[in-house]
Amino acid sequence: MSGIFRPLAIKFGVLLFFIVIVSSGCAMFPVEEERLAPPLIRPEEEVFELYTVTPRNIYSLVQATGILISSEEQTVFFDLHGVRLEDIVVEPGDSVVPGDLLALGESNRLEEQIKLQSINVDKLEIDLRFLNENMYLAKADSQTSKDDLRRLRRDIDIKTLDLKGANILLDGLEEQLNQVRLMSPIEGIVTYVADFRQGDVVDAYRPLVTVANPLTLQIMYQGASVMPVRTGMNAKVFYGGEEYQGEVIMAPDSPRIGQEAINRDEIRIGVKNLPDNAEMGNSVDFEIILQYKEDTLVIPRRALQRFMGETTVLVMDNDAKRELNVEVGIETSTEVEIISGLKEGQTVIVH
Repeated sequence: MSGIFRPLAIKFGVLLFFIVIVSSGCAMFPVEEERLAPPLIRPEEEVFELYTVTPRNIYSLVQATGILISSEEQTVFFDLHGVRLEDIVVEPGDSVVPGDLLALGESNRLEEQIKLQSINVDKLEIDLRFLNENMYLAKADSQTSKDDLRRLRRDIDIKTLDLKGANILLDGLEEQLNQVRLMSPIEGIVTYVADFRQGDVVDAYRPLVTVANPLTLQIMYQGASVMPVRTGMNAKVFYGGEEYQGEVIMAPDSPRIGQEAINRDEIRIGVKNLPDNAEMGNSVDFEIILQYKEDTLVIPRRALQRFMGETTVLVMDNDAKRELNVEVGIETSTEVEIISGLKEGQTVIVH
């Protein structure tokens, strides 16, 4: 090869070498794929439970199960302080009539005093008869002076007063004896007997025995749900598959004394014409309508929202949600009356 072409050949060989190297180097690295755009996801449409505001009837009520108790009960107790109990002669479930002995306090000393006082009364009666006989004889005797007659009259008056005082004392002792002998005031069944033993000292007015008339029945129920109930409200009573009419005769607004004043959440319902098989202790279902409104706007309770003292609802207005303030009336566990803030035909969102 001539000297002129030798440098050109060398340059050409170097260039060819670099081309081969670059070509083989590109083949060693993977070709980066073209990045794809993320798929378009269409957002889910928000689904609401809607309710159209319509007028209809609504009422709130109390529904519960009460117990039949007697409407005529009498509780006996000692009027005297510190009476030592001798015996309670009845048990729960016993039948009694007026005058039957229920409980007895120790009375031996009283009985002795009564016997002694009775003797004293008899003696005074004898003395008074004797004086009256003397007065009769003295008046028949013309020799009796006026002074003697006056003395006899004075003696008779004094003895009469003595006899009167002795009888008062005897009556008082007998009354005390009656106070430690507790008799049944009515016919009925013993429903309560206090837990005392012979020899226990019983305070005055401490209930010992309660007697109830089983023929006069009423319903008793106790619970916080009856606080809105008022005396005189009508009640529906359900017993033995039949419905009866009743009336609230005692409610939280009734004047009360004693234990009744403590149980403010207790009501009593009077009911007539219950069947003969109705007995004390039986369960009875009842309902009392507290509030009732006809042809008024009503929505589901779940449509209400309460926050910071405000009551609101969400309504649909031209496919948009709008919050409105409302005033509510009667409320039940599932529904609520709307007094103002909504109109008939509006659509509310139920949560």
